[in-house]
Order: sequence, then structure tokens, then C-alpha cells
Amino acid sequence: MALGKVLAVVPSDSNPSKSYTVRLGGDGNVWCDCPSWKFQRKSPRLRTCKHMNRLTAVMGADAVRKAVATPVATPVVEPVVEPVVEPVVEPVLKAA
Repeated sequence: MALGKVLAVVPSDSNPSKSYTVRLGGDGNVWCDCPSWKFQRKSPRLRTCKHMNRLTAVMGADAVRKAVATPVATPVVEPVVEPVVEPVVEPVLKAA
């Protein structure tokens, strides 16, 4: 179950069919679901991975810090919502 605010979905360098999600957890830690982040023997606050580094490089450190500073009330499962496209209906004009 994936919890927290999604900061980015980063494609894998080694396997184009995979991508990893960098999230801000309800505990305030930024984490990635990649094996490199999961299996580090550091505190979660000290862990990093190339996906988190790429996010920082693309967004800039200030933007990532701002996203982390935004409060997260409780961990939330974020559903994937597809946009709804409404059909365009043209009015029919009647000849007088």
C-alpha cells in the first residue's frame, strides 16, 4: 500500500518498463519505492537514491524542500484519477 503525497514518478535508467515513486510520507520523510532506498541501513531521514537525486536536480532543492515543508495531515492512499473528457455538442440552428 502506497502512502503519502506523490512528489514524482521517476523512470528507471536500467529498465524502461519500470518507474519508481518518490513520496512524502505522513511522518515527514521523503522516500522512494526503489530497492536501493528500501535496503539502505540508514535512518529513513538519511537515505537517498538516484531517483530522489534526479528529482532534486530537476525541481531544484528549494522546490523539494517546499514540498516537504507542506504539512501532510495523515497518510493517504492516492487514487489514480483519469481526466473526464466531456464531448462538445454544437447547438442545432433551425431555419426560420
